[in-house]
Amino acid sequence: MSENLRHSEIPPIESARDTEPQHPTEAEVSEAVESLHIGLDLEKHPHLLERFTEISTHFDDNVDIAKIAGALFPDFKEALHLTDETPERLQRAGLLTDIGKSGPAGEEGPFHDAVQKLFIVPTKPFNAFKPDGSMKTIADFLEETGMEGAEGIVAALAEKGIFAKDEKMLDFWRRHAEWTLDILKQEASNDIDPVVITAAASHHLLDGKNPAGLDLNGLAENSPDIEEFAYAEILQVIDKYQAFRGRGGMSHAEAVSRTRAKVESAPGYPPVLRSLFTKALAVIEAHQAEMDALLAHDEAAPSKAA
Repeated sequence: MSENLRHSEIPPIESARDTEPQHPTEAEVSEAVESLHIGLDLEKHPHLLERFTEISTHFDDNVDIAKIAGALFPDFKEALHLTDETPERLQRAGLLTDIGKSGPAGEEGPFHDAVQKLFIVPTKPFNAFKPDGSMKTIADFLEETGMEGAEGIVAALAEKGIFAKDEKMLDFWRRHAEWTLDILKQEASNDIDPVVITAAASHHLLDGKNPAGLDLNGLAENSPDIEEFAYAEILQVIDKYQAFRGRGGMSHAEAVSRTRAKVESAPGYPPVLRSLFTKALAVIEAHQAEMDALLAHDEAAPSKAA
């Protein structure tokens, strides 16, 4: 693993929370979503409303992503040749990227609870990589962070075929992309259309997560489905940039540099997707003032969730 790749990962968690995580209430979620004016009707999606309350500060992260997508949409549209005239569809996808951190579709009980606990920022900082560059496991995470109820978490995971001593923590965290896809498929409607679902679930393509099964081979800029790839790349860029600033408390320039290092450390990434990623990042890089204003609350609280 290259040094660039190891240090450009969104995890590790560089800081830790110093208070108990606050889960938003349904009223708070509804108010926040309504204030975005993105055409997502939570009265039609009561299950999503419930899921949003279960992902702790990740909901705030996703609100940030939706706001960035909306604020910079005219430039994204021009740079990536988007056909949508308004940003609402991209914003809906951005808001829904982390819904899978509430657990798999249809899951309730101990496994569902274990998943949610493993996505909460711990009380101690955690680096997902060992000094030699190898990745730490779920068991390492539980031991280093001193998470309460570790034995129950391990048992609940094992019942679903996830073994804490074997599964890498990063691999576990990235499972949420698959769960996001499955959850959103069950909510498919006019406001959660195939492009929204695919884009939301594909925001970790660079990390090897392609739950929607997108065909990355032979992709060309004039491919008929290029827009859903463009949406996915925009969300990848915003997600990584926002995490570097919101969690790591980085400056605009450093967050842009770390995000750029992410794609530079993946030489096998398809050229068309690399181009879309780079164009989207250039849009963010050119709007430091807007980003500083939108994320000011994040920098005041750099211990936000991963």
